[in-house]
Amino acid sequence: KETSIGYNRVGGIDGKIRINGKNSIDYNFFRSFSDDTINFKAGNNFGAHYNYKDRYNDFLVGYYQNDENFNTETGYLTRKGLHNFPITYNLNIPLKSEKINKIGIWLNARPKINMSNHKFEYWSYAGFELYFKNDSWLWMGKSFSEEIFQNKTFNAGYIGSGYFIQLNKYVYVQGYVGLENKIYYDEVNPYQGYGLSTNQTLLFTPTNQLKIKLSGVFENFYKTSNDDFVYDYTLARLHTTYQLNKSLFVRAIGEYNFYKEKLGAELLVSFTYIPGTVIQLGYNLNAVKNLMDRNMMPIEDLTVNKNLLFFKASYLFNK
Repeated sequence: KETSIGYNRVGGIDGKIRINGKNSIDYNFFRSFSDDTINFKAGNNFGAHYNYKDRYNDFLVGYYQNDENFNTETGYLTRKGLHNFPITYNLNIPLKSEKINKIGIWLNARPKINMSNHKFEYWSYAGFELYFKNDSWLWMGKSFSEEIFQNKTFNAGYIGSGYFIQLNKYVYVQGYVGLENKIYYDEVNPYQGYGLSTNQTLLFTPTNQLKIKLSGVFENFYKTSNDDFVYDYTLARLHTTYQLNKSLFVRAIGEYNFYKEKLGAELLVSFTYIPGTVIQLGYNLNAVKNLMDRNMMPIEDLTVNKNLLFFKASYLFNK
């Protein structure tokens, strides 16, 4: 990303080494360079993990480091300045049942070291999954987690459940509901909170070419110390894709953020010659609610603050 007052540049490699059919190693190394005419920063993001997988077992162990000065403005990072040690085990148990194909048991752990204060954090999870005969599934689990922010330790664990149900040949529903411990990330006065988090999706596929997905996200936040309501957050999204043929598709997305009162929309045309060789042409719209005049008509109450027309091409070289 290059601007008149600075830049953000990221480069690196990632890959997979397949030892055999059951064992593999994934790795990555990226380095970023950022300059805003006041500060120059460079940072690394690197790590690797080993994975063993067969019909019944899936085991992963690894190490990842994300420097405090690592910055990617063309992507997104939830947190920086961490040493991560992921450990995951998944056991799949096939069943001879008329309704259930298999049961999956998950045991995850992710010890962390915060590089800014050298304090220990952790995240762990235990849960199960049920896979049904009609390509539907259900999961339920609980996490135990502590996170350090501004040198304070907070509870970030949750209990939740998710599902995917195929109602018929054309309609699918998917969702998640969880009661979560949350953090109010204030730089001066952060505090512990809790609240409900849920996302629900309805997928409609009337033809093999057309897919329509309507989804919504809702979260609220209460202060733990006195149960005071702080905020709620609602987001609605419409995602439509039409596949004209095996190489060409058109995608339209509309999203409205009720909390920020913002509208976003995207139209994309994509042509894939072969996998990895793609040409894309798109348009983005971003609009915000006009707070200066509440007497405006509803259709005029959104003011466009950004239009973006973009073109992207990639070519895959095969030996």
